[in-house]
Amino acid sequence: MRQAPILSALALLSVVVPAEAAVTSYSMPMHLNDRGHAYVYASFNGLPDHPMIVDSAAQQGVLPLTLLAPLALHADKLDTTTVTSATGTTEMTEGVVDSTAVGGALQAEQEYIFADMSGLSLPDGTQPGLLGHDFLRHYCVDMNFAEQRLTLTPGQCDSASLNTLHVVDIDSSTSLIRASAVFNGQAADVLFDTGAHHSFINSALAQQLTGLTVTGEEQTQGLTGPAQPRKVLQGLGYQLGNAQVSEPKAFQADLHVFTQLGYQDKPFMLMGLRAFRNGRLVLDYANQKLYFRQ
Repeated sequence: MRQAPILSALALLSVVVPAEAAVTSYSMPMHLNDRGHAYVYASFNGLPDHPMIVDSAAQQGVLPLTLLAPLALHADKLDTTTVTSATGTTEMTEGVVDSTAVGGALQAEQEYIFADMSGLSLPDGTQPGLLGHDFLRHYCVDMNFAEQRLTLTPGQCDSASLNTLHVVDIDSSTSLIRASAVFNGQAADVLFDTGAHHSFINSALAQQLTGLTVTGEEQTQGLTGPAQPRKVLQGLGYQLGNAQVSEPKAFQADLHVFTQLGYQDKPFMLMGLRAFRNGRLVLDYANQKLYFRQ
C-alpha cells in the first residue's frame, strides 16, 4: 500500500540536433456540467467516450468504480492507496491503465484511483472521472471557455500566441499548482484547482478582508470523509499577476485538505474556475506560467 494525495535530471550530451519536428496539438469540445465543472471525453484501454473533469489539483486521475469491471485490469495492476481529498482521508483501490487517450493525446501506464463518483453524475446518469496532474503535466493545457474547447499541445505553450492574456508565475513542483495573489495589499498563497467550480478561502484569509458578505451556508462533499460546512460569499476580489479579479460567488471553509497542506492558520485560497468561465485559462507546465482572460 502507498500514499497518494488527491490533492529531473538533465544530461548534457554531445549530439547532432535534428531539425525540430512540428508539434501536433489535439483540440476537442469542452463541456460544463450543471455544477460548473469542465469536462471532455476520453478512452481507456479502448473503452471509448467517458467524461473526464479536467482537474489540475488531482495529483493522479480518478475513475468511477463502474469502470473497474469493464477495464478488467490484471491483479498485478491493482493495489490499495490512501487518498486525501477536500474533506477527509481513506483507503481506495488503485489501478494502472495501459492506455489513456484524450482527443488524440495519448499517455501509457497511467495510475487511477477508483471511487464512487455518483455525486457528480451527469443528467444521463454517467459518472465522470477526473483527469489529473499526472496526465495534464505533459501538455500545454488551453481551456477556452468562450469557444468551449480544450486544446492539448505536447510540451510547452507557444507564448507568442498568448501575449494578449494576463500571466502569473506558478510552481507545480509538488504536483499542485501554486502561486501568490494579493488581497487588500497582502500576499497570500493560492492553489489553482480546475476541478473546483468556485473558489474557497480559509478563515485566516477571511479575517483580514473587508467587503465580504455572507449570503448563506452550504455543504462541501469531497471524494472521502464527511461533508464540511461552507459559507457562501460575495465581494471577494484580489490581484492575480497584473489583473484585478472579482469573484461573483465564492466560499469560506476550513477544509480538511487545507490542514494537510499546512494552511490551518495561514491565509490561503483554493482558486476554482468561476472567475474564468467566460474567458480562457492556459496552463504552461513546462515554463511554469498560467495565462488567463476573464
